[in-house]
Amino acid sequence: GLSDSTSPNPVCSPDVTTTYTLSVTGPGCGPVTDEVTVIVHPLPLAEAGPNDSITVGSSTQLTATGGVQYTWTPATGLSNISIFNPVADPVVTTTYIVTVTDVYGCVNSDSMTVYVIAPGFWLPTAFTPNGDGQNDVLYARGEGIRNFELGVYNRWGELIFQTRDMKTGWDGNRQIGGEALPEGAYTYYVKGILSNNKLIDATGIVNLIR
Repeated sequence: GLSDSTSPNPVCSPDVTTTYTLSVTGPGCGPVTDEVTVIVHPLPLAEAGPNDSITVGSSTQLTATGGVQYTWTPATGLSNISIFNPVADPVVTTTYIVTVTDVYGCVNSDSMTVYVIAPGFWLPTAFTPNGDGQNDVLYARGEGIRNFELGVYNRWGELIFQTRDMKTGWDGNRQIGGEALPEGAYTYYVKGILSNNKLIDATGIVNLIR
């Protein structure tokens, strides 16, 4: 771990904590010794956090761990590059690298990727509420939607289901009363605002199959 064992001022770079013994000899004098211990600390366990996905126009908060000082790169889309938990709102998919420094001045780094996807939604053309645990509930799937609303009408134009929660779907029954509705085609509408501020006002047909 020494650059030169005969130099009075060698550079040392041991891999583990090491005690070095210095021996000095002068004209007519026996060797005199002294010791110095170089303590090697392990690198900090830098963690940039898991990869994440956002839609265009939205944001996510990054969270790094492992040190006392943090520096993120690139700065694009970050609220602050010098804190452990900046808010990221990139407009394109970006890989961020965090450099972590611990209390001993040791440095390590890690990276994570924020994937930027286009906001939108979709519904299947059919579902089968037969209790088999597969495709039993009709959900609107999507990302980056606020002020969401989903409604379903029967063939007579009667509103039989309505929700403002994307996690709530239609199970094929009348929302009020719980009556199981017959097979057939039903009309749905979806409204909302995408994260890029585009309005959603869509209608379509879904087939209920028992």
